[in-house]
Amino acid sequence: MGTSLGYQYTALNLQESNLSAEPLKMRTQDFHYHYESLNFSYFSKLFGKTVIYSASIMADGSDKGIERLRGMLTGTWVLKATRDVQMTIGLLGFVDPGAIIPLVPTFTYKQQYRDGWMVDVLLPKGAFVRKTMLRNGRLSLGADLNTTTFYLYDFWGLDKVYTLSQLEINSGLTYEHNLGRSFIATVKSGMKAIPRSRIFEKVNVKIIMFGKLLQIHFLRERRTFF
Repeated sequence: MGTSLGYQYTALNLQESNLSAEPLKMRTQDFHYHYESLNFSYFSKLFGKTVIYSASIMADGSDKGIERLRGMLTGTWVLKATRDVQMTIGLLGFVDPGAIIPLVPTFTYKQQYRDGWMVDVLLPKGAFVRKTMLRNGRLSLGADLNTTTFYLYDFWGLDKVYTLSQLEINSGLTYEHNLGRSFIATVKSGMKAIPRSRIFEKVNVKIIMFGKLLQIHFLRERRTFF
């Protein structure tokens, strides 16, 4: 069992236009996003090979509070695990009514070569070629998928809560240096591509079950694209 915590701060410079001849107005808006999760893992055997089952309960929100609660289930089958090669396949499931793809197959492959070279593939997350250098450093070349998320309030003057979800493809070089005592310094350079951004409306559904009122939050897409 374990926990994970994260915080993301985003500052945007926005251009405002009132469709008149007046000059465009610039303003800066700050967005705060945090997430927390409680994680459970269980190890078993299937056809003589290790299987890892895990479950996560996740919450996220903004500086105004927690906005959403969801879950994630994974099953990972270890096909090979030696000193030089590790390979797994699995399934990733989302317990979230707003998930576009509720079930995703996964594949990982890691192989170490001589002179500190390594191939590290984690699909659908990303793929890297890594090289150990200096005494406690590592240089990586590749690409990975990431998501930037934050909540919107008073969006277009509407008294509702929305969330912006942005898919990003980050490619380039990454240097990591182990500073000791579990601290790692990271320097990244490269290119960021944003294939799609979407805005979802937060919808509250109230259900009475066994005489108790339950409130479920999920996200419904608003047809706004960037």
